Amino acid sequence: MRLIAANDSSMEAVVNEPEANKGTWGPAALEQRRERSRNHLAKIAVRRDGWINRNKYYYELLNRLLRFLVEPHKRVLSVRCGTGNLLSVVQPAEGTGIDICHEIIEIAQRRNPSFQFAVAFPDKGEFRTAFKAEEKFDYILFSDIGDTVDVLQALRNLKPLCRRHTRILIITYNHLWEPLVTFAEWIGMKVPRTEQNWLSTLDIANLLKIAGFEALDAHRIVILPKYVPLVSAFLNRFCARLPLLKRLCMTQVIVARSLSAPVPKEELSVSVVVPC
Repeated sequence: MRLIAANDSSMEAVVNEPEANKGTWGPAALEQRRERSRNHLAKIAVRRDGWINRNKYYYELLNRLLRFLVEPHKRVLSVRCGTGNLLSVVQPAEGTGIDICHEIIEIAQRRNPSFQFAVAFPDKGEFRTAFKAEEKFDYILFSDIGDTVDVLQALRNLKPLCRRHTRILIITYNHLWEPLVTFAEWIGMKVPRTEQNWLSTLDIANLLKIAGFEALDAHRIVILPKYVPLVSAFLNRFCARLPLLKRLCMTQVIVARSLSAPVPKEELSVSVVVPC
């Protein structure tokens, strides 16, 4: 399959020392943040699967939930697809992956030759150039929303790719876990990331509403991300479903749908038929 490049900008590292960034604000500051995210992902691309293999138990729980939520043999788009592992898990009939650097996309393409991949930032205009004019999907997976600079614009960019039945699945960390996730990165147990937007479920639901979507449900999983015999099963299969404890789960998958455009007022007029 073809490897699409939606953006052919230079991959040179951005100078991000405080002296270079001092005084930068507005769109230029946002663009610098995007470039830092791109350069960071490019550096760790070849090691990305290594971190996934270190956390097989966690990803098995996430994969199980995605297989439950996504009907197989459908058209699926994975935004911030990484090496394509989540896209392959849901077994699409047609799969498309988007990420922000060529290095990670080249790995994804080699491992999933039957899928299509493109390079684009989900919150920029270049995102739409990766798709055909009338291209639509049944499911859209959106990972790593935390390091997306303009989350609202990214969600708006998904709108033209949706049908009425399309489901958006936003995979994100519970903001309550920020200290533990940061600590896990520091000791090398988790893939390091750049600056994050730690958004709550309510934050994401509000952004979805503004962008023209409706949040339908939030699935919460994983209280203990590492496998401990008996303990992990008790916490993740039983405790994680209890009304209060599920709020403490590490990962949340928010399911949303696109809202239909309102019917114009002129089309709402009713003709009154008077019987003879």
